[in-house]
Amino acid sequence: MKKKFIFLFLFLFAFFSCGFAELYFFDSGKEKGQIPSYSKQEFLFVDAQALTKKLGGESTVLSQSRQLRIKINSFTSFITAGRKEILINGVRAVLPVEAEISGSQIYVPIELFTNQKLGDALGRQIIYSDGKYTLEDFFNIEYIGEKSEEGACTLFFQPRENIKFNAVQKNRGVVEVELQQSVLKRQGSTRIKDNLINNFTARKCGRNECLRFLMTPAAKDWKFEERDGFLVFKAFSSGGPEISAAQPAGGEGVTEDEGEILSSSKFFDSAKPVVAAAAVNPTNSDPAAAPIPVKTDKKKMRIMVDPGHGGKDPGAVRRLSAAEKDINLSIAKELYANLKKQGYDVRMTRDDDTFLALNQRSKLANDFNADLFVSIHVNTAPRTTAQGVEVYFRSEKATDTQAAETAAFENEALQYEETHFNFADMLLRSLAVNEYVNESSKLAGHLRNSLKSTSGTGIPIMPGSSIKQANFYVLKGVDAPAVLIESGYMSNPSDRKQLNNKNVRAKIAEGVSRGISAYAKAEGWQ
Repeated sequence: MKKKFIFLFLFLFAFFSCGFAELYFFDSGKEKGQIPSYSKQEFLFVDAQALTKKLGGESTVLSQSRQLRIKINSFTSFITAGRKEILINGVRAVLPVEAEISGSQIYVPIELFTNQKLGDALGRQIIYSDGKYTLEDFFNIEYIGEKSEEGACTLFFQPRENIKFNAVQKNRGVVEVELQQSVLKRQGSTRIKDNLINNFTARKCGRNECLRFLMTPAAKDWKFEERDGFLVFKAFSSGGPEISAAQPAGGEGVTEDEGEILSSSKFFDSAKPVVAAAAVNPTNSDPAAAPIPVKTDKKKMRIMVDPGHGGKDPGAVRRLSAAEKDINLSIAKELYANLKKQGYDVRMTRDDDTFLALNQRSKLANDFNADLFVSIHVNTAPRTTAQGVEVYFRSEKATDTQAAETAAFENEALQYEETHFNFADMLLRSLAVNEYVNESSKLAGHLRNSLKSTSGTGIPIMPGSSIKQANFYVLKGVDAPAVLIESGYMSNPSDRKQLNNKNVRAKIAEGVSRGISAYAKAEGWQ
């Protein structure tokens, strides 16, 4: 009887110490539903997966290790149930209390989702009060107006804080400026009533603001700079005067106490190299103005070849067959040799039977400043009828069920990474908006066409299904066009026989090499 009383007491204590709580989600004042939550020890616990989904992110549960990975734009976190210590963007942080498991969900203190880094990643203000979790827009730079004068037109932008920027001319009439970690008050297109500038368009690009200025044929030169507390874009015809320090119509003065705007002279990383052309008018009275640049031929392309799996991670395995890791390495070595002969600057993520975490592979590519990343793999499927070479580029959404299964299999390499910190590292880079997706898809097309025209492999290219997209972690953090090649299906008897033939592997490497060369030629590389 005494034991029953003690059990009842403990049950009631646990029940009342973990009380019901309501958390409503608001976006710019509009209610968007509720998030499962409860209160315990004066802390509000929220369903991390549900709130992540509401915020437009993705989450992955590793049930065996009781861990959760969440990614919301450039914000990433790795949480372990029963621990206060977490990772936020690869840096250790501490929750006020331990994360908990309730049913199949992981609950965390609301403080994780009010973190300033999350607000920065969303480009929104996060407000939590009285059971309301609210997202509000904010801006830190505002378009003030334009000033037209003889031979020049100047657009004025007023920042609220120091803003770094990059500017590049995309073609003769278009200039693009990226304002880092910024939000312009007005998005969309703004028309300019001037004979030098037609309009400018503002749009969000990740955490940054991208401005696109469209100049008229009368504009000969331009510049974008900080001047007297403003960020200014100036277009001018030959012989135009310097930007005046006078304020634009309707603008208010800015004191020098606001600090100097930090500027960057580097162009976008993705832009092609440019050199200054000769001045249209050598007597131009504005020597600081940026002359119209022209593109130069690109130099030697850097290519990172990545043999998938390795070491304790064998990849796909079948009886009477080499393991996938060995087949991948064989093809990759042949590809490396072919590319070297053609004069490319090539490296391999591994050249022996070594284990590499997925995030290490993308880091090696980025440290190399690779222009292309090509990961070599062999596929497998539950159905032995699945067959053929497939070329993948990364996307959050898979092309089809088979593509999703392929990505899931390749991502299983995560299980060989021994600490949960390694898991989180791969999520540090945000590819929610993947600036290389178009280049990656073009590269995939050249590779598919080249492999299709390569005789002697005995592995088919299935029409209509040989180029796919899926969420491969190994491609996730690469700052360059990146593809993953599945050279055939280990689970298909015919493909498996061919993949175990050294001559076939050499042919596959030859096809990939020719595809890279076709892409390089099409994109203007030497």
